[in-house]
Amino acid sequence: NTPVQDNPGTAGKVLPHVDIQIEKGEIMVSGNTFLGYIGTDLSHQNTVSTGDMGYLDQDGFLVIQGRKKQLLISSYGRNINPEWVESEVLARPGILQCILFGDAKPYCTALIYTHLNDAALENWLSHVNKKLPVYAQITKWQRLEQPLTAKAGLLTANGRPKRDRIFTFFQHDLEAIYQESQYGIF
Repeated sequence: NTPVQDNPGTAGKVLPHVDIQIEKGEIMVSGNTFLGYIGTDLSHQNTVSTGDMGYLDQDGFLVIQGRKKQLLISSYGRNINPEWVESEVLARPGILQCILFGDAKPYCTALIYTHLNDAALENWLSHVNKKLPVYAQITKWQRLEQPLTAKAGLLTANGRPKRDRIFTFFQHDLEAIYQESQYGIF
């Protein structure tokens, strides 16, 4: 974004020397973006797969929704970007961590570390769910007693969740959440 063309919540307008394509929701970049690799022909443009999911809005601003490798696919085949849902939940002060799960499941669950009481958290989740499509709404959640840490191997050094490790660590809790549901999927 620039001072003249600013749209909060976006990465800004695409630079004139760069071409952006969206293929299956993934941002693909081509143009004079880098000098290339040693020993390769520079006479043609290479398209670079960014690994980011996103889209260009109606005004030409790039909206980045999260990483492709983080994508959850529900048991109904709906693609859910957990980072999008998590960012909506984390917009409330007092909610410090939110990790969404729901891959191959009929609904989403979340592990949440917060200083809010249960009633305040339920109220906030209800507010967030009203803004989300049904397939991305948080149906069940569990409070984390302590924050996830990099030292415990559950976060990267820069604080991003290691979903596979978190799932393994909390697998019994997550399975119990799904077992107690009306869907009976485990």
